Amino acid sequence: MATINTRTIGSGGTYADINTWRIAVLAIHTDFVSADVIEKGEVVSNLSTSSEQNISGATTDSTRYWHLTGNITNVVMKAGNLRKLDFNAQRVSGISNSDSYTEISWLEVTNWQAESGIHASQIANVHHCIAHETASSGTTYWDTPVGIEISKFGTELSCNNNLVYNISNKHTASSSENYQGYGMDMYNNINCYNNTVFNCSTLCIRDSYSGIKLFNNIAMLDTSWTYYSNAGGTAGCFEGLSTSGGYNMDSDGTLPGGFNNQLSKTIGNQFIDYTTDDFNLKSGADALSNGLVDANTPTQDFEGHSRAAIGQPCDIGADELPIGGPLVGRTPISSLVGGKLTG
Repeated sequence: MATINTRTIGSGGTYADINTWRIAVLAIHTDFVSADVIEKGEVVSNLSTSSEQNISGATTDSTRYWHLTGNITNVVMKAGNLRKLDFNAQRVSGISNSDSYTEISWLEVTNWQAESGIHASQIANVHHCIAHETASSGTTYWDTPVGIEISKFGTELSCNNNLVYNISNKHTASSSENYQGYGMDMYNNINCYNNTVFNCSTLCIRDSYSGIKLFNNIAMLDTSWTYYSNAGGTAGCFEGLSTSGGYNMDSDGTLPGGFNNQLSKTIGNQFIDYTTDDFNLKSGADALSNGLVDANTPTQDFEGHSRAAIGQPCDIGADELPIGGPLVGRTPISSLVGGKLTG
């Protein structure tokens, strides 16, 4: 089994930012496979930066790779409760990686401009992250911010249990003001399960080249006036979806494929209070028990609540409402490993 080297990032940690951590690790070894290591960067404080934070330069495989994660004491699906990276309204791709099998988890990204908050261009596992509140870049039509983008053609990619909202760029490239913004942009052969995506100007979830497995996702409130599409389809909450999906929910009936979907549902019926960014499900929500657990479904939700066994119903989105209603008190992050409860 690979040795896990944990190195701390941020105030009180060993390295000031993610780039400094990456450079230091690569000075020790660039071949994680030969060294038989997982290099884990643990963000221990909020970070404010004006530059892209990049993870790349190593030889990796499915058992020896980079893992960038936040160090938190309680799991809460709301901004302000994860380790936050604020990009100061700069035009940067916030966290990016180009080494295969990178894992990115338990981080909040915000206040970037025009690019992707989290961008994986190789095989990756992105889970339990929050991406929200982009900054406007002004006049360029093609400046389209994306919350989470995975732009690798291949297998063994996953994007699960994430919360993405308020992704928009206001621009004046045409005769009137318009807005652009994608919540999640997924390429083919990706397992995209149990994400909650809300209020993205162009569309909430895009299957850029078809073939992703899109199940149990909430995508609500796109506000598009203009959009651009590689895969075709209609501007809306979902775009480009093939039949390899089901049990998803939207607010405007634009799901062009899949099965057992919840279409054109009322936003106010789903969340405790989306006006204060609380996207936990409330009692009586249409999302409750209208999803389905299969072999790729995350076994716990964002906050560590267990989902049912394979073949049983689950809630749609990143939140699983506990039996008895909304949870009072949270699950300690120390009891979760890789997004799964250990005890």
